Amino acid sequence: MNKKQLEIKQIFPIETNTYLKDGFIITDEIKPKGTYFPPHSHDHFELELISDGLVEHIYNDTLYIDKKGSIHIFTYNDIHSLKMLEDTRIIKIRFDPNFLQPQLTGFLLIPTICPMCRFDEKDLAYAVHQAEIIKSEQENEPDFYDIRTKHLISDIIIMILRYSDISSFSLPSDAIQ
Repeated sequence: MNKKQLEIKQIFPIETNTYLKDGFIITDEIKPKGTYFPPHSHDHFELELISDGLVEHIYNDTLYIDKKGSIHIFTYNDIHSLKMLEDTRIIKIRFDPNFLQPQLTGFLLIPTICPMCRFDEKDLAYAVHQAEIIKSEQENEPDFYDIRTKHLISDIIIMILRYSDISSFSLPSDAIQ
């Protein structure tokens, strides 16, 4: 483990099957019923995909019941908590704001945007497959893996934004360009 990975490990509670590199961390785990994450925020972005199960999720003081296909993107300082109401498979991708293209980061930082949706079966299968490729790419480090993983994560985020019906929003003139 290099110094950068050690520093990240001390900041984030790293679980088994975690891949640290290149500005992002991905986990794919089954959390047992009753698992609880108390209210917290992050200093990074986090994408959470419920691949299977049922979760009580409080996001910025609003209660959601998330089930298979539910997906959220949290920006830094969003406050959220989770309680698994069933055994739940949850895929998390945590990433630095500078990891994405500036236009995409700027859009995610618009205060009125709350990127969340529920994928249908086809798009859920696609997103899960993309996440599995991201894990494999980072684990095996084939040529150009860093470029490919950025592309795959951006692709999932764009799917979420399109599902979230954010078409009425535009990038403010003072957003990160």
